[in-house]
Amino acid sequence: GEPNAARAELNSIRAESAEGVRELLWGVALLYDRSGHRMIAANLARQGIQGIVRRWPAGGWERAWQLAYPRLYSDIVEREARENGLDPALVFAIMREESAFNPHAVSVANAYGLMQLILPTARMFAKPEEKRRVNPSTLKTPELNVALGCRALAKFSGRFEENPLLGIPAYNAGPGRPLQWLRERPSADFDLWVELVPFRETRHYTKRVLSSRAIYATLYDGDEAEARLILPSRVAGDLRTSSL
Repeated sequence: GEPNAARAELNSIRAESAEGVRELLWGVALLYDRSGHRMIAANLARQGIQGIVRRWPAGGWERAWQLAYPRLYSDIVEREARENGLDPALVFAIMREESAFNPHAVSVANAYGLMQLILPTARMFAKPEEKRRVNPSTLKTPELNVALGCRALAKFSGRFEENPLLGIPAYNAGPGRPLQWLRERPSADFDLWVELVPFRETRHYTKRVLSSRAIYATLYDGDEAEARLILPSRVAGDLRTSSL
């Protein structure tokens, strides 16, 4: 079948030149995608993305970009994003950067699943009837993980009325950290504020998610993409003090 052919093709390119590897990665990724192995296809395409970053995602290049930025679990994401007032492009971006769409991903910090939730956070956002079944195993199920992750992201983003994108560093570092950094630089340009985030991991994470969000909007949001690509000019917003 196609997956076996793809594996054989992938093994054959390891000794080739870097450019040849990139070209063949796209072919192998397409084979995996056509055979229904979309997560593998996405990861292969991600390895080859540097070969197309200068190509606008249109025409013949659009499919390559879509392979590298897929909308896996789209039914779940669309539903949970809608219920929590979130931009689906942001949820897809976080899933891509957190777990590479692997529902079984486990981090060294014991974060689980598609949106990489630790148990305390997952239980915090679980409904009463869900709390008893929140455990490392169930957090690897897409339905529960995305539901809890979207609730957490919506709550974190809600702390910043005029700049909900600050929910991105809050999702990575915890909601208290961006509040602290915002008080230190309340009037900074948003781009500069991100560059000055003191945690290297959170700084790079925020930039990766913002980049992926922009690409998802460009690929899939049609006429609405342009409005979603506009970033706040200033970081400061209305700080909410509601507890989490």
